[in-house]
Amino acid sequence: MMLDLFYGKVKELHDKKTIENVILTNLKDFAAKEAVVSETIKPLFDVPKQQIPGTIDMIDEIQDLTPLEGSYDSSPKQDIALLLYTAGTTGPSKGVEVTHFNAVYNSISHTHAFKNWDQEVNFSIMPMFHTAGYYLHLLPVFYQGGTVIPIPMFDLKDAFRIIETYKVNVIFAPPTLYIALFGQKALIQKHDISSLTFTIACGAPVPHALQKGWRELTGIKLVSGWGMTETNSGGIMSIPGIKEKSEAIGIPIISEVKIVDDKANIVPRNEEGEIAYRGLQLARGYLNKKEQTKSSFLPDGWFRTGDRGFIDNEDFIHFVDRIKDLIITSGYNLAPTEVENVIYQLPGVAEVAVIGIPDTYRGETVKAAVVLTPEAKGEVSQKDIINYCRKHLATFKVPRVVEIRDSLPKSAVGKILRRALREKVSG
Repeated sequence: MMLDLFYGKVKELHDKKTIENVILTNLKDFAAKEAVVSETIKPLFDVPKQQIPGTIDMIDEIQDLTPLEGSYDSSPKQDIALLLYTAGTTGPSKGVEVTHFNAVYNSISHTHAFKNWDQEVNFSIMPMFHTAGYYLHLLPVFYQGGTVIPIPMFDLKDAFRIIETYKVNVIFAPPTLYIALFGQKALIQKHDISSLTFTIACGAPVPHALQKGWRELTGIKLVSGWGMTETNSGGIMSIPGIKEKSEAIGIPIISEVKIVDDKANIVPRNEEGEIAYRGLQLARGYLNKKEQTKSSFLPDGWFRTGDRGFIDNEDFIHFVDRIKDLIITSGYNLAPTEVENVIYQLPGVAEVAVIGIPDTYRGETVKAAVVLTPEAKGEVSQKDIINYCRKHLATFKVPRVVEIRDSLPKSAVGKILRRALREKVSG
């Protein structure tokens, strides 16, 4: 099934009978006549509905359908309900097999573990091909009784209208959304966003400077969360009003976490290692990838996340970085997030991504790709950024290369892709 707008993408396969049936629909099939359409989505929305010979119209097909009667044998923990793909930030995307048990369990756990607000009005900017679209928005809110406002394409100005019109009180989103909102102080002052009671940034490290600035500007805490497609979204979170810590990603949500070394031995508190995760929300495995499933989903229920972190004395888990993103320079392991957090504190910086680039002497050299705010363009230079880092970082952590860019490569859900920057260097 697909939008009629994109039929051309599969027409050749359909003509060759590689795909037997193509079911088409149009955005207007799902929209109210009085729907307000943002400028971002208008090019998709204004496409007239097409009747294409040899295809099936979804709306026509379901008109006369009736609910199935009876029941059938099933295995909720084994039968696949969804096939969701990983973001592919450090390598090719993998299809994650999500079971019916996962869907029910996550709806319950995401509601009861940290719900401390009134009836939820959830602004959903995460698409339905992403795990958060289901488990941070749609399914938990349906379970608890509330409202989800799904936005297929994010429009900055329209976001403020939505918050104000529908009295949105909960937002789960990548840090890039809050960076974009934070950069529009005039719109924040123009619109009433007082309904917001719970904002959480997830899917990528949350800069401390953003958390501080967001609270100073809006009066609302911006708390951290961590999850993966394999853990079906929120696996670790700070719980506002219950157990929270701004510099940590939180505590396990009805699950277990341990920090291990390369031999899977548990390391002491405050010592870095790989984050291992175990809980009933874990997916079944990877589609058609037996070896990768075997190496990541261990027989005793533990999942190797590929993320580096540590647990402090108060049981909070801290995220350091993706292990594959660590920079090895002059014999030291350096987490890009540490450098990024410093650069974010420099006034005029909107977004930053730090990567390692090949260096014959050091192994890798630290490079920072920086996007400036409109006001800072022409005012903040590469030298300014390097000098600022020298004041706040050890010498080996200071970027030797700074690139000022108009934008950074991002995934479809707004996650900054360091991998794309590395590939550009190597390519």
